[in-house]
Amino acid sequence: MLQTLFKTIATNADFKNTIWKSFLKRWFVISAMILFVTAIFSEDIYHADEYFQTIEFTNYKLGNINSDMLPQEFRDQIRPWLQPYIYLLITKASYKFGIYSPFTITFFFRLFSAFWAWVMIALCCMMTPQFYICLDQRRFTVYLLNLIGILPYMLVRTSSDALSTSFSMIGFALLFLGSIPKSCTPLERSYSNQLLFCVGLIWGVAFEIRFATAFLLIGFLLWFVFSGIKTLKKTMKQLLVFFVGICLPIFLSTLLDSYAYGNWCFAPWNFIVQFKNANIDATRSSYIFDTLPFWGYFKLVFSSEHTIYSFINPILFYSSIVGIIRQPKNVLSWITTVYIIFISLIPHKELRFLMLIIIPACFLTTFAISPSNNTNNFFNKIWNWRKSWGAWFIYIANFFFLIMYVNGPNKDYFPINKFIYNNVPSNSIVFLIHCQPYYTNYYLRTHFYQPKNVSFIDQDSIPSIKKISQPIFFVTFTDQQDSLNSEEQKVELLFSYQKTNLYSLFRKLLGKKNFKVWRLYKLKLKKSSEASEDFFNTVKRRKTKLLPY
Repeated sequence: MLQTLFKTIATNADFKNTIWKSFLKRWFVISAMILFVTAIFSEDIYHADEYFQTIEFTNYKLGNINSDMLPQEFRDQIRPWLQPYIYLLITKASYKFGIYSPFTITFFFRLFSAFWAWVMIALCCMMTPQFYICLDQRRFTVYLLNLIGILPYMLVRTSSDALSTSFSMIGFALLFLGSIPKSCTPLERSYSNQLLFCVGLIWGVAFEIRFATAFLLIGFLLWFVFSGIKTLKKTMKQLLVFFVGICLPIFLSTLLDSYAYGNWCFAPWNFIVQFKNANIDATRSSYIFDTLPFWGYFKLVFSSEHTIYSFINPILFYSSIVGIIRQPKNVLSWITTVYIIFISLIPHKELRFLMLIIIPACFLTTFAISPSNNTNNFFNKIWNWRKSWGAWFIYIANFFFLIMYVNGPNKDYFPINKFIYNNVPSNSIVFLIHCQPYYTNYYLRTHFYQPKNVSFIDQDSIPSIKKISQPIFFVTFTDQQDSLNSEEQKVELLFSYQKTNLYSLFRKLLGKKNFKVWRLYKLKLKKSSEASEDFFNTVKRRKTKLLPY
């Protein structure tokens, strides 16, 4: 069976074309290198959910935190446990080999995401002959899949968005690579029951990582039914096999969720109830979201929430719309259209919700600019424009963003987290003066990155401390060194970090100051082991005006 499947995949990937095969092999290596380097350096958190909905759940199962330290989603039992338990296995395996650093362990998490992202991109590159006859169109799609600045960074995240995108598109690519095209068109195919069952398993796993994958599934099923309407009886039998494959991971994950939460539950249903309440009647829900109208995504893609989004997203999004218009019967058009409709019906909108269709968007972008049979057609001019100076400007700008995000970090508090973990000794006290290096903007603490035997005390607790025998450190944004040195104590600067981005560099050129600089100081007492209350009050009074980032 596997031998037959591999032969079918090789045929559908057009491996008989040696030039094309060599091209793909070269890009398989390039893709692996980009994803691996990105997994190493992008240590930060893009969105809080990629930490609190996955890693912090794992941290709870490790026994490091209590359930009341978890986000509201835990109490509502709406998050699936499949991804946190995968991370739990990786963490315990790391412990077996004597690896305890949370930063190394989260690198393994990102490497896990990067591996499946690489498999997904490789399969999607191999799938291009099923959509394009022209070699130039295939190559252009391969370039998009591998070099769009946002993709490597987003695909190696520990978020459910990243992992579900990889698994859903792996299933989709296998369905087209493992099936046999009919003579009339490559999109009309003959599927084996074994293939449909295996793809159903993969899509079931994708659903249990992120429930929004169901919207992609609905689009595909609609296309599958309408494309096989002439043989409806056979199509329905195939769908039954497909659904059995999908339901198996859902059933097993429901057992896992019930075990993890401590009672019988069906997380997808809980999610629907809570999300419905949040969007219809906020008084009945634990969640209050910002809302946008149905057409919100058409405007949101221009948002400057994320630098790279503001540049890439409009191009991909609107090119996809053009591609859908030009190829209305294509399966990628169906799944993208249905997905956009469903997430547009949800009042709460975020750019990251578009992550699941970013791979189809690459294919649709190629459709959008592909030439037509009419030599004087507008799209022929667009296709030829891709080699112009204007197009090269876009390519270079995109490459700049690719390098920038491969080389993270994006969040400024990660370097000081790492320094504290590696350099502050056990049984120390770290005072947090007008700053919170272990908090995100969601007011939840990132416990996983905190050293276990170090006490962190907020400035509000300092006046009650009169005598301290442990090593004393404090974190602040202000320059304290010169003003706080005296005959009784000495302040030593151990670490300083300032986030550098285009905005901060521009303000430096203009001579502006008051940038946020994380500083870690060590207090050395000269005459006694007693740290005076006046000293800490002096530290607390020294605030600094910070610029918003």
